[in-house]
Amino acid sequence: MRNLSDDIMGSINRKEKKGWEFVYDRYYQSLCSYANRYVNDPEMVQDIVQDVLVKVWQQDNVFPVFEAFVTYLYKSVYINSLLYIRTRNKREQILQYVAEEMEKTDEQLLADIVMEEVVRQLYRCVEELPAERREVMRLSLKGHSVSEIAEILDVSVSTVKTQRQRSFSYLKEKLKDFYCIIPLFFS
Repeated sequence: MRNLSDDIMGSINRKEKKGWEFVYDRYYQSLCSYANRYVNDPEMVQDIVQDVLVKVWQQDNVFPVFEAFVTYLYKSVYINSLLYIRTRNKREQILQYVAEEMEKTDEQLLADIVMEEVVRQLYRCVEELPAERREVMRLSLKGHSVSEIAEILDVSVSTVKTQRQRSFSYLKEKLKDFYCIIPLFFS
């Protein structure tokens, strides 16, 4: 003997209007309430639930029993709610960053540009160094200490110090034009 849920499930699987009206009438509000636990935005909750119902309607999934279908709906609402939260949080982070950047004065923006250019030039000049000095400087720029660099490169501490000093002298000469500009922005 077939029961009501079997009849409804058959109607849902065949994409018949009466089955989907039943789902909408019986589950729409509870799915919205469930999504609201996570999203806490009534308008967005309605969008999430409607999107889930439309996607399930458009899919070719066939559910063997009504309980599996209902579980699928709740799980889909849960996943879509989490996706919305993740997207919203990323968007809020971007908006916060943009707001902070827009608050900067022209002098601050110019100082940021100059600093980025100095860093770009520094890395360009490091690439011009002989291989051993280049490796010492790359590791220094990554924050490694002299002893760590010596261990990584399997050389003595005094060799690292000598290579760094020679590299600093070279870089100072190559970047001397920037030395006169930088204090103007940070005084």
